Amino acid sequence: MARIRRRETEIKRTRKKKNKSKLKVKVEDDFSANEYPDFEQVSKFLKNAHEDILFEVFLRLPNCRSAILFGSICRRWHSVISHPKFIPNFIRHHHDEQDRYSVPYTILFRRADDLFFDMQCVQPFCKLFSEESKFLHGKGASSYLDFMPSSVVIRASFADLLLVASSGRPGRDYYICNPLTKQWFKLPEAPRGFQTGFALVVLIHSSAHIGEDCFAFRATIFCSKSGKWSQSLFSYPRAKKVRCSDYVDVVTCNGILYWREYTCAFDRIVAFDLFNDQCRVIDFPDDFWSVWQNSYGKVHLGAVCGELRLLQVFSTNEDCFVMKVWELNYSTSWDLVHEIYLKRPRKTNSMVGLTVHPDNSNVVFMIWDNHVFQYKIKEDMYEKIDKLQVFINAKVDWLLDHLDGKVEKIKLVVNRHERFSTFPLLHPAWLTPVHSHPPSF
Repeated sequence: MARIRRRETEIKRTRKKKNKSKLKVKVEDDFSANEYPDFEQVSKFLKNAHEDILFEVFLRLPNCRSAILFGSICRRWHSVISHPKFIPNFIRHHHDEQDRYSVPYTILFRRADDLFFDMQCVQPFCKLFSEESKFLHGKGASSYLDFMPSSVVIRASFADLLLVASSGRPGRDYYICNPLTKQWFKLPEAPRGFQTGFALVVLIHSSAHIGEDCFAFRATIFCSKSGKWSQSLFSYPRAKKVRCSDYVDVVTCNGILYWREYTCAFDRIVAFDLFNDQCRVIDFPDDFWSVWQNSYGKVHLGAVCGELRLLQVFSTNEDCFVMKVWELNYSTSWDLVHEIYLKRPRKTNSMVGLTVHPDNSNVVFMIWDNHVFQYKIKEDMYEKIDKLQVFINAKVDWLLDHLDGKVEKIKLVVNRHERFSTFPLLHPAWLTPVHSHPPSF
């Protein structure tokens, strides 16, 4: 017993010594790696530091939410964060040192709708948040767009803003909102028309023939400076055969709007330069496999780090696939940047679709069955990152079956060609404010 008590006494003394030891925090910068004392001394330093020093320290916080949280600790720190020069300098510092900060991103997935869409079906079925984005969203990551005055459907995204349409009048009532700040404003009522594609505050209307060799579309454009809608008619060379489509996905890259033309060949995209009022056609690469039946969900057009990329996946046999990645070169031709032979992830059956990472050219997101995978190209590695609550490319039907005089319901899952749309959000260093009534109106 004496030995046991002596041993317990030694353990308590050891624990006391460990508790008294100081916690060291290493901070690495471009010049040196210094050891800072424990957090109490850091707190004491910040408490007594001059406002100019605090200003420089707070500029180097990783994101705007951290700055706002620090500003809520005391009045003195709040006055530093609230200084008129703080936000512009915060944005400038993060832009100049962008290699040291990860850009928070959010990707929203929803079914691609058609003319007679079901509002419930076009709600986001998956939301991907980077770790930085999770911190920015806080507890609000689970509920999305619940602050809007009515239920809405997402139409387009740009930076950290969304263009959404009201469920009551989806073709007339539009809003621009910031999901993080929960700010929104309603656009003036849009002109009547049949919308087939959207970019943020740009509606691409259905096209029509204007001659044997030309195709035309009407664009309805909202300008925040004038606060009004305007309409313009644009034309481009028509394809030999055109397949009618109720909806197209529009990609914005460097001020130009791109969308795949739904021809029978699936072999080109339309480029619409909004600022120069020009429209042209860009043919797909020669080695692109132009087979419509294989294209549903297996071809993706997206913007990555300011570059337009075209992805295609096609199967070579039951378990092996080829993924090709092209990048648009000077808006005229395509460069093949990757040709990868990959296998399906374990315990999966079919690939539903894929999308690019908005800020990482080495990553592609893929949906296999009801699982979302992150695929790293250089490492040739899958990582399961999310699970869908609903199946895509599957429609649940009920069949009434008569067995022994009894009627029973049998649940069937019927495969169908179903597309999904993705809406990437890249959250800037300081969130974009959305005023209820923009000052320029």
